[in-house]
Amino acid sequence: MSKTQPEDSPESNTSPAEPRRRFLKGALAAGPVLITLQSKPVLGGVCQSPSGRISGSMSQRTNQIETCTGYPCSYWRTAGSEKGGGAGWIEIRPDTTFNSVFRPGAMFNSRQFKLVGHLPRPATMYDVLCATPDRDPFGLCGHFVAAMLNIKSGRVPPTVMDSPRLFQVWNEWARTGYYRPSAIAEPWNAMALVQYVKSSGIAP
Repeated sequence: MSKTQPEDSPESNTSPAEPRRRFLKGALAAGPVLITLQSKPVLGGVCQSPSGRISGSMSQRTNQIETCTGYPCSYWRTAGSEKGGGAGWIEIRPDTTFNSVFRPGAMFNSRQFKLVGHLPRPATMYDVLCATPDRDPFGLCGHFVAAMLNIKSGRVPPTVMDSPRLFQVWNEWARTGYYRPSAIAEPWNAMALVQYVKSSGIAP
């Protein structure tokens, strides 16, 4: 008596090479994701201008991704101390007054930072780097000092941020209390500005 042969299931019709083809197809589909991950710089932060950060217009191509390797405030504070002797400070000295570089505005007055005895005096760049959180909320001014020193020492690509643009950002914040990266963007307050320069590697 002949046995009834079971009907072939979809699995029984699958050739041995089919799983390999499916794997290769999936790997090709995941290719752009892998390329994106490999394109991220290993050192420093992923540099973007403020408008680039808002638009998310960073290129996925490796040769167009900028890398910022800025030093943090603590580095410039140590270098600017008496023991450090101002090593690495270019064009700006630790005893340069802050307001001679960054203009004062309604939101800022350098006299709030430090008192010498009982008499206020304009804060120096080094004073600002040493300012406590109650004197420099969010560390905004200290990070702008570090950003300027990193720019002048070539650790920030000029296509991302240069001195004139840094002054533009500062001037708008000092005047209004915020900076707007683009005409349609939400304004950045002091905390957002610090987050930007830190995460980009301009002043980590």
